[in-house]
Amino acid sequence: MAARGGLENPLLGGGAVSSPDSRRRRPCTALAIAAAALLALAACVVLHLSSGGDDRSRVVSGGGGGVRLSPHEVEAGVGAVATDDGRCSEDMYAGNPTSKYKGALAMGIPGELAGLHAAWSRYGRLPWKDLFAPAIKLARDGFTVVPYLEIALKKTERDVLADPGLRAVLAPEGRILAAGEVCRNPALADTLEAIASGGVEAFYGGAVGERFVADVRRAGGIAKVDDLRAYKVEVSDAMRSDAMGYTFLGMPPPSSGGVGVALILNILSGYKSLEFLKGFLGLHRFIEAFKHMLAIRMDLGDPDYVNITGNVSEMLSPAFADKLRQRIVDNTTFPPSYYFPKWSQLDDHGTSHLCVVDGDRNAVAMTTTENHLFGAHLLSPSTGIVDGQLAGVVGGSGGPFIIATVVQLVPNEVVYENVTVVDGEVFELSGEAREFLRRRGHRLTSTDSGAVCQFIVQDLLTPVAAAGDENVFHGMLTAVSDPRKDGRPAGM
Repeated sequence: MAARGGLENPLLGGGAVSSPDSRRRRPCTALAIAAAALLALAACVVLHLSSGGDDRSRVVSGGGGGVRLSPHEVEAGVGAVATDDGRCSEDMYAGNPTSKYKGALAMGIPGELAGLHAAWSRYGRLPWKDLFAPAIKLARDGFTVVPYLEIALKKTERDVLADPGLRAVLAPEGRILAAGEVCRNPALADTLEAIASGGVEAFYGGAVGERFVADVRRAGGIAKVDDLRAYKVEVSDAMRSDAMGYTFLGMPPPSSGGVGVALILNILSGYKSLEFLKGFLGLHRFIEAFKHMLAIRMDLGDPDYVNITGNVSEMLSPAFADKLRQRIVDNTTFPPSYYFPKWSQLDDHGTSHLCVVDGDRNAVAMTTTENHLFGAHLLSPSTGIVDGQLAGVVGGSGGPFIIATVVQLVPNEVVYENVTVVDGEVFELSGEAREFLRRRGHRLTSTDSGAVCQFIVQDLLTPVAAAGDENVFHGMLTAVSDPRKDGRPAGM
């Protein structure tokens, strides 16, 4: 996310941060929300491809979902999902299907800023204005383009060069920026300064919002300033599930992450022992559980428009999971029809995730997404916007790969033996594992894309009493960030 350079506030210190971008300095103490806001705002600057609030943002914790503040046992999910502007219709993309994910008609009403403000209003301590300083500095002074961003730019070069706003920031000399070069976004710096001083109202109906809407409409969009004024953040109870001896908290639908993780873990928990999840056969069982979950989750929808109560209950039910586990055969896989899929799978990308645990063991996991790399491929030229004991905080980015990757981290931590890579970095299955899976009918394809995870674990085997409260015990925090997106953990 933007850990380096995003956490330089002198009031922060004494916690751990895991984020998919190495720009970090210091984490926070008893200020998890503040740290999350600092990182998220900085990510809007350095991760144009997968952050910025064009689509949706969810602040979550525990096993991948909500804000969890342990001292007061607060468990909540803050959902800031992009909404349509009330003038959308079912056939508005019929003449040009591409316009539903590219261009001004693909843009919803941005919700990330409102979501951050809602979380800060309920749980934050630092002044609102102070949260913006690191992001403003990154936008105005610039940041170094990392290899991951260069790869994403090459994949979307034609669209970046076609949009005046993106071109001015990401290809200022007529070519896309390369790794090692500096990227600046002065218009975004001005926007952040205005919102820092004037509050979220500057965007949701104020001068910044008016300029943003004007840019969108010039590009062919239909948004209005009144749509910004009408935007509402939803705060709901976190989704709870129990598996493998742990309680997991996640976002409720329309996010499928919480229920998806719960279903897979319940399927795997049905084996007589967690030892049954080890080795190549354990990998086969996991893949089969994931296939069942993928087919079932496509029945989910937005609960504001679709009744999915029964679907959610099934996905959280250990009895339902056990029925699916009985359909897993150890010596073979099956064609897609075996898993009863009703709908085609979605292939979306453009996500960022961060995890924060502070000195009081308050925990935040936040996912922000634009659905596709660089969202709708449109940048607004005038604004620059594109249980009592915490066991761990985990989340990831990577579209359809997120749930599978997050679920794998749980048995990796609580089931498998510790493995250290001494020489080099291993990001692929061994030849023996691939041959084992092929013999069971799995079709394997090499890919250069996947999910990037962030993980913070608290070691409760040797806890020490918290300062000032002998009844509260804290364990050592270990923060891990997947390096494939130039991620680095931070901690003090």
